[in-house]
Amino acid sequence: MHTTQKPDGGKLQCAPAINKVSLAPNMTVSPLEERTSTSDVMCALRKSGKWILLAGVIGTAAGLLASVVMPSRWTAKLTIQIGQVAMANTNGVPTKLPIENQLTAAERFNQPSFRLDVLKALGLPQPDTGSKESDLAFDSLRASAERSPDLITVQASGYSRESALTVVDAAFKSFSATHRKLFEQSTETSQSELTRARNSLTAAETEYRNAIAALKSGYAPGASAANNARDILVSNTVSLLRAQVSDFQQQVNAYQDALGPVQSYPTRAMAAAYVPERPSTPSRTTWTLGGAILGLIVGVILALLRDSLKSN
Repeated sequence: MHTTQKPDGGKLQCAPAINKVSLAPNMTVSPLEERTSTSDVMCALRKSGKWILLAGVIGTAAGLLASVVMPSRWTAKLTIQIGQVAMANTNGVPTKLPIENQLTAAERFNQPSFRLDVLKALGLPQPDTGSKESDLAFDSLRASAERSPDLITVQASGYSRESALTVVDAAFKSFSATHRKLFEQSTETSQSELTRARNSLTAAETEYRNAIAALKSGYAPGASAANNARDILVSNTVSLLRAQVSDFQQQVNAYQDALGPVQSYPTRAMAAAYVPERPSTPSRTTWTLGGAILGLIVGVILALLRDSLKSN
């Protein structure tokens, strides 16, 4: 098909296509190669305009139907800070240890067994048993590592804002329960060591005070050599007790610092879980416009294909 112009300079008209055009001996141009101009394409589209419009209407209806059939979904997100415990050191600087490695925590969160435990905690049936809510919760529950080495972000979807929040909260409780046990065991051990250090400090301070009192009571000018030897022994004992008191005091300070909320804390949520007011799935307008555009594209392709087959 090619285009011609009316004698009066009017609009372009579509003319029958020439099957073969001779350019030179043994050289020809096929109909598909001949019809390459924009005007030829426009002629083909103009002839099939009604069919293209019908395809667009069908696509619009399909998009509208999809928006009705596909239920809306909401996605809840929660950022979790992995807890850490601090081990006391005599140098005054506690050693900080995370309860669980960030990547290991995210991988454990994404295990099917963990997600099944969350469904069980929610009272939902296992996936692939006919429950759409259970299938959606199982498939959408995921955790990913953040830039900070102690943060992971958890997300889950639901057919309502409330159900999405419920899944995320249940997942956090199940995830942090294991960490809380480890945290409590560590803090109990440190608390026991702190109690021991305090008792030792109290005993050392009592002995130190008694030694000082004995040294003061036994001191007299011009005392005998025996008394002088005794005073030297008591003086040495006082020095040793002073060093013990200082050592136990450092231990008490180290354990108190390690047990402080800045150094040791359980796994916790950075903030409340967030769910946007609007669903995460496309809106009805998006479905409708997408269907209309897709229908028009399909209509144009079919029109060009139909015209090409006719020309052949």
